[in-house]
Amino acid sequence: MAEKYFEKKVIEFEGKPYFLYEREKGLFHIVLSIEVHSRKSIKCCCNKDILISGEDIKETSNQDITLALTYPLDENPTEYIIDECRKYAKVSWHDYVSLDLDNFARMAMDLRDGVGLVTFSPKLYNKIIDN
Repeated sequence: MAEKYFEKKVIEFEGKPYFLYEREKGLFHIVLSIEVHSRKSIKCCCNKDILISGEDIKETSNQDITLALTYPLDENPTEYIIDECRKYAKVSWHDYVSLDLDNFARMAMDLRDGVGLVTFSPKLYNKIIDN
C-alpha cells in the first residue's frame, strides 16, 4: 500500500519522528506510536497508518485538537485500537473513549470500519499541516 502514496515526509516534534504521507491535497496518512501522558491526554495512537482529513478535526475546550482516526484494517479496527491501547499504553478502553464518548459513539456508527479518538497539541497539529 505504501507505494500508492504520493509523497512521504518525516517531521520531528519534541525529539520524535512522525511519518506523514500526503495522498492528495488535505488528505493524509500519518504513522504514529502510542504515547499516553494521562487519562485525559492520549497524544497519539497505534503503529498503523491513520487516515485523517480536515473534516475530522475539531477544537476541544482544553485547546487540544481531537482527530477521528479510521483504520483500514482487515481485522475489527475497534478491537485493534482497544488491544493496542492496552498493550502499549496500559490504558483501559473506558479511559480511552471517555475523552469524547458521545462523539465516538456517533462516529463509530457513521464509519463502519471503526474509529478512535485521540488528542494532539495544536503545536504538533500545526507542524504536520505546515509540512
